[in-house]
Amino acid sequence: MLKGLFLYKSESKRDFVIGDSSKMSFTDTTKKLKVFKSIHKNRDYLYKLYNMPLNGDIVFRDFTFVVNGESKNALLVSTDGLCSGDSINHFILKPLLRLKNKKCEYSADGIINELIPHIQITKSDNLNELAEAINIGNAILFFDGICEGLSADVKSWEHKGVDTPQNEAVIQGPNEGFNGVLRTNTALIRKALNNHFVTCENFTCGRTSKTPGAIIYMSNVVNTSLLNEVRFRLGNIDAEYVKSVLDIEKYIEDEAYIPIPQMLTTERPDRVAGAIADGKIAISLNGSSNVLVLPVTISDFTKSSEDEYLRYPYSAFISIIRIFAVVISLLAPAIFVAMCLFHRELIITGLMLAIQSSRLSVPFGILRRQACAYRGQSAQRLA
Repeated sequence: MLKGLFLYKSESKRDFVIGDSSKMSFTDTTKKLKVFKSIHKNRDYLYKLYNMPLNGDIVFRDFTFVVNGESKNALLVSTDGLCSGDSINHFILKPLLRLKNKKCEYSADGIINELIPHIQITKSDNLNELAEAINIGNAILFFDGICEGLSADVKSWEHKGVDTPQNEAVIQGPNEGFNGVLRTNTALIRKALNNHFVTCENFTCGRTSKTPGAIIYMSNVVNTSLLNEVRFRLGNIDAEYVKSVLDIEKYIEDEAYIPIPQMLTTERPDRVAGAIADGKIAISLNGSSNVLVLPVTISDFTKSSEDEYLRYPYSAFISIIRIFAVVISLLAPAIFVAMCLFHRELIITGLMLAIQSSRLSVPFGILRRQACAYRGQSAQRLA
């Protein structure tokens, strides 16, 4: 009965089995793909490429503008958290939407030279190249009937509000840490990975709080069975308020009474990016400066963020020392008690008396009675 008060149980139960994701296919973006004349085809390709509509931080903006007396359709694609909304509004959308009787050449060069006053804008006919620009904070533009796209540099990811990690500071490597803003956290991860396979799937937790969060993974390497299980457990969280990822960890873990943690919490974007690249899943929550990584093994807890930036012999040697330290810390107390209670012949009399004298002020000592027995045996031997 008491166990049911503290252990979270979902409404429905099912067995979780890791499936085979080796047959997953993904788009090869190393090949050149020409921009389509139709913005609908460009949108469909980018929708598939960026795993839309699951991706919550990729923004598609359709609009129309008038040039040479004709209405033209256009598409703008950007990343929320990496791009500056003010730069997009003032230097791209506003000049185009306010056009009335402007006459110019309807081409990529004509739009760059006469319509858009942005200082850093380039054209390209490679759709994959333009898609890669989205990952670094650029906004790309497609125009109906033009076989070229535009890439505008409107980067504005958070720098000032990103502080040094307090608990995982390193000497070598980046000194950026997560903060309490969800989109800043996803932007830091996307910037570190710089890959269109990164998917930030939105969700909300808490019936009353409706706290926004994101499931972050790489669609080409993640195990679909694992991803579905994470969605299932997050969707079955029955709580009024969820304030941090530490609360989520308590709700979705398998065993609540195991002392060893089953998930990893970190405040370093580079550590999360490395885990996501290995096929793991990260959970970020608005208002929480930590990100949850799952699943993990015991080896993940014996590694430090500093190990990634050291040469392999040094990092391997330090990891081995940590493993030995864990083993010794677990077995040393048991060995000590076993020697004192059941294998007293392994301890010499002088050492036993020295240990006992150091524990005279400790009540209920396990060595007190054994020391008395040793004194009696020593007296008999001397006699």
